[in-house]
Amino acid sequence: MATAAAVIFSLMTLIRLVPALHGRGSWPLLLVHALMAAVLWIMVPAVYLPVDQALGGRNVLNLLQHSFITSVMFGALGTAVARGGIHRPELSRRIWHGWGLVLFVVGVGGVIVSFFCIDAPYSAMGMNPFLDQETTGFYKGFTFVYPAYVCGALIGPTVKKARQTREALARRSLDVMTVGLGLVLVLTPIYFGIVLAGNGLQKVIDLVLYSATFLILGGLTGLFVYARRLSSKQYR
Repeated sequence: MATAAAVIFSLMTLIRLVPALHGRGSWPLLLVHALMAAVLWIMVPAVYLPVDQALGGRNVLNLLQHSFITSVMFGALGTAVARGGIHRPELSRRIWHGWGLVLFVVGVGGVIVSFFCIDAPYSAMGMNPFLDQETTGFYKGFTFVYPAYVCGALIGPTVKKARQTREALARRSLDVMTVGLGLVLVLTPIYFGIVLAGNGLQKVIDLVLYSATFLILGGLTGLFVYARRLSSKQYR
């Protein structure tokens, strides 16, 4: 399934590349699709294991995914939502500056520090064999510190936009996006609580958090489809 999703997002990246190069596309959305494709390819064992072995066989590829790739992807996703989804471009500055920058550094730094505290002697996709270690839980939890901030900055304006929208496709897209934003915002602190409590639900929460990303991106795609339809009607 990860392979099929990776192929789809790779194709979407290529499709969006040409319009973006000609100034007609969204660069943040292009970056999201490219980084999502990268994340999904990393989840494919036939890709992860040989690439990670080439990097030393100590899960450095997983570190890159959980630190920079996921954080930059959420920053770009938040920018795309702010500019093209809810038409609040000023929020993109909040995402990348001030507390946004602070929490980006905290999240990435927490991932890196936690990674070097994990006893992981061999390459393992997803680091799942090492989930019995508390530091692995913190490693995965810190991955979503900055994404949770991004979602927190966007969820209020998104809900407000949904209430003001009457067209069915746009409203449903905003509702789907709100659910995704809410899941990341709420489940991130819960994840840390589960780690501290020694509960075995990390895998479930981890899966839901990544699924929430698809909801946000799916809602945003629906809004772009709506905007394209509206534009085509205006030029008929």
